[in-house]
Amino acid sequence: MLVADHHSQGIDALGREEHASVPPGHRYREQESRGRALEPEIETELVKHLVGQAPTGFVTGTLTVAAVLLVLWNAAPRDLLLVWLISLGLLSLPAFVVVWRFPRTPLVPGKIASWRRALAVAYGLAGVGWGAAAILLYPRVTMPYQLFLLFILGGSGVGGMAALAPVRAAFVAYLTATFFPMIGALLAGGSLSSVATGLLLLTFWAATIVLASEIRALLVRSLKLRFENLGLIDDLSRAKDDAEAASRTKSVFLANVSHELRTPLALILGPTRRLLTSGECEEDTRRDLGTIERNAQVLLKHVSDLLDVAKLETGGVELDRSRVDLVELVRRTVSLFEVVAREREVELSVETSEDVALLADPEKLERVLLNLLSNAMKFVPDGGQVRAGLCVEGDDVVLSVEDNGPGVPLALREAIFERFRRGDDSTTRRFGGTGLGLTIAKELVERHGGRIEVGDGADGGALFRVRLPLAPGAPSGV
Repeated sequence: MLVADHHSQGIDALGREEHASVPPGHRYREQESRGRALEPEIETELVKHLVGQAPTGFVTGTLTVAAVLLVLWNAAPRDLLLVWLISLGLLSLPAFVVVWRFPRTPLVPGKIASWRRALAVAYGLAGVGWGAAAILLYPRVTMPYQLFLLFILGGSGVGGMAALAPVRAAFVAYLTATFFPMIGALLAGGSLSSVATGLLLLTFWAATIVLASEIRALLVRSLKLRFENLGLIDDLSRAKDDAEAASRTKSVFLANVSHELRTPLALILGPTRRLLTSGECEEDTRRDLGTIERNAQVLLKHVSDLLDVAKLETGGVELDRSRVDLVELVRRTVSLFEVVAREREVELSVETSEDVALLADPEKLERVLLNLLSNAMKFVPDGGQVRAGLCVEGDDVVLSVEDNGPGVPLALREAIFERFRRGDDSTTRRFGGTGLGLTIAKELVERHGGRIEVGDGADGGALFRVRLPLAPGAPSGV
């Protein structure tokens, strides 16, 4: 048996914003094509929606029949009441069968239309069972009970609208079979009140059909948006996977190319340095060789940066921890810049604690300090100052590099650690570089469990501070 006093289930859906540059005609054709492609999935979901609502309708219908029996038991001929009850039960049985079989039967593509037809026939028969009350019971009860039957049949129609609206044919068949016997009985009554009531019921039938169509249209739009968004999610997921695969390929390519470039650069630097130190070259030749060495060294640093980034992206960088004398490491690294500092008349100074030891990878820490000092030497003006420092603050070791160059604007203090980021465009044009040095430094520091900070120096330049956790039991002494 069926009566439906349920609410259709809400379906979350998000609309998709269309790009303004797509021509309207093309967008319409694309939407129309996508809509046609989604029709089978939407029709399937509509049938599932109806079947999911059906059990509640069966329970509500059973309770309604019990109420009819209770009210009319002594008001209508019992034999006719029992005939109606048996007829309603038999005519509602197909609806039970279809609803029971649907979730237990594998869905075959293109066969959802067969289920829609089966539901239309089954619920049409159930409607005949309800409509039979207008023929068997309505003429044989008094006015109050006739109003009761009108209320029951009208309520079953409205309740069925919520449950059966997803499948239009099923709802129209059910509502028509339920209402039209009563409409016919009222119109045939002859009295003005009876005919007027019949016409009102006919109007109510038409209005209910229209409302059910609106409910179905809303449900279809929600389902279409849901499927379109699922498609977008799939597209985004595939695009993400493709981007990650491309990134991995790029990293492997960078690593391979960097390895291949390092060898010829080393072969260039070796003979060049031997010629420079041999003392056998004329001054013009030495000047040219010096230019070759400096540019090859710059190129080698860029290649090393690319190789390090590729290793970091692919997880190829592992820390080889040992006890590190940080004072010696800082002084040795700073000494590598003394020649350049003298040539540019830059005041290069070091301030360190007496003894500081740390459990870390010395090669990686030296690379961090090299990158920070290279960055400072790049931006400090000729005749400027660069200061390197080492101290202990609480449970941290702090390495610092400070210069009196232009400094880092507040808005760029996070961005400068991004890959290939080199400040603003004017900075890039003036100072060049790959934009990888600070990125590498930050990632190597974080792999040691530390962090890197940037702020304002005492003279308005940049101050980089690297905080690293002290090795257990080794704040001093090596």
